[in-house]
Formats: sequence, structure tokens, C-alpha cells
Amino acid sequence: MANVGGAVMFLCLVLLSLMAPGMDSPTGFLDGERLVAHAMGGIDGRTLTNSEDAFTANYAKGFRWFEVDLRLTSDGGVAAVHDWERYFRDTLGRGIAEAHRAMPVSREAFRSSPVGGKYRPLDAGGIVGLLERHPDVRLVLDMKDPGPEARARALRQLAAEADASPFPGVPERIVPQIPDPETYRMFESIRPFPSYILTLYASKAANEEVLRFVRQAPKIRAVAMPAFRVSPQFVSELKRSGTRVYVHTVNDPKKAAELRETGVDGIYTDFLAPGAGG
Repeated sequence: MANVGGAVMFLCLVLLSLMAPGMDSPTGFLDGERLVAHAMGGIDGRTLTNSEDAFTANYAKGFRWFEVDLRLTSDGGVAAVHDWERYFRDTLGRGIAEAHRAMPVSREAFRSSPVGGKYRPLDAGGIVGLLERHPDVRLVLDMKDPGPEARARALRQLAAEADASPFPGVPERIVPQIPDPETYRMFESIRPFPSYILTLYASKAANEEVLRFVRQAPKIRAVAMPAFRVSPQFVSELKRSGTRVYVHTVNDPKKAAELRETGVDGIYTDFLAPGAGG
């Protein structure tokens, strides 16, 4: 009976993944989605946990697009971590953080240490598992390690996990963020994804360079930028190029409304909930 129950559950999840509206259609990319949960969204007033518990809490609030930060562990695994200094400080204490000089831990040490002492950490397998169990979710990847090579190593692992999933459509619901054309070309050579987001938070590229790139790369479906880069003209030109525009990280409803007035499609947020001022 247990085997029959497991088979029924698997079949139900497969059917749900096939029925998820707009997820594999190019026209469904971010349609109607004003909010992306930043670093899996805030939890208990805390930000940047990138934890399974944050995902679960914000999924319950109505989020279906999630951004997750990724870094390599000391032995080459993938960890959902914004930065190791914060990880040590929140998980093990400030003194230990300073002693480790923000160096990465091993994959096993990461998996066995709750984030902030209480939240379940996520590695590549855990991230893909969320997509398997929630066929209406899309996941935006923000590779935090510097340099295209390190980002490529993280992407290879996550892509391998996703491609090995028995559930249909899992890789297609992964949207890598890329900071520059070099990373875009490298990611495409590793494992082409249907869509990418160009992120400008660390970019010094002029607006004209950004526009030229997105016009030459039709898989760049959205551009995400800090608020200081927003202008009505830049937003308008990006949208005329067929690119959606998102701003990060915004937790003030008034600021979110002001950005929408400029034509911005949506925001990355820690605490604004769908239908509650976002």
C-alpha cells in the first residue's frame, strides 16, 4: 500500500507540473508577477536566509517567483548563501565569523548547520526538490561568487540536478541571473535555459550598452536593477525592446508604487506580500 500511495503522489505531482499555467510558455514569463521573493523572502523579520523555511513561509503568502543566492562550498558544492560572513555571524556567532575570515565551509558542514540556528539550509538537491514539489514556482538564480568560472561551476551542478529530476519541466523553471555578456555566453555553453535576467547591481555598463545587449540577446527576458538606475526613459527603452523591468530590493509600499509610476513591472522584496501593497 505504501508503494501504491507513493506512485499516486508522484503521478499527481507530474500532472500538476504539466498543468502549471504559462510556466513553459515564453509569453508566460513574469506575466502579472509584480513581486519576486528576494533571497527566498524574509522570515521572522530576518532577511537573506535563503532557507527552505523562508521559501515555505512566503509561498504560503502567495509568492510564486523566488530569487535564491548561490555560492560554492569549500569542497565545490552549492550552498544557498548570500555571503559567508553573514552566514557565520548569523549561524555561528560574530567571533567565529571573524575567525573564519568569511571562508566557505564544506558541503556537509553547511547542510548540518541550520541557518541562524533555526532555518533549514538549501543545497542544489534541496533547491531542485522545491521545484519538484511546487510545479507553479519559478526560481531565479543569483550566483554570488566572483568571476564567470565560479558561477559556471555552481550552474553546472544545479543544472545537473535539475536535468536528473524525474519531474517534467523542472529545468525550464530555472531562470539564471547574469551580470554581463561574458557570463551569459558561458551559461549558454553549459546548459541553455529558456530565459535569463540581466542584473545590474554590480554593473558599470552604460544604459546604451545594456540596451544593445538585450536587443542582441532575445533570451534576456527581464532586467533587474537598483532603484538609483531607474529613469522613465531607460525603463521605456527597455520595454520597447521587449524586456521587463524589475527593481531590487524594495520593502516600502510607497516606493513600490512610485516605481510602478515610472513603468517598472515589479520588484524584488523581502517583506511586501502579494496583494498587500506590492
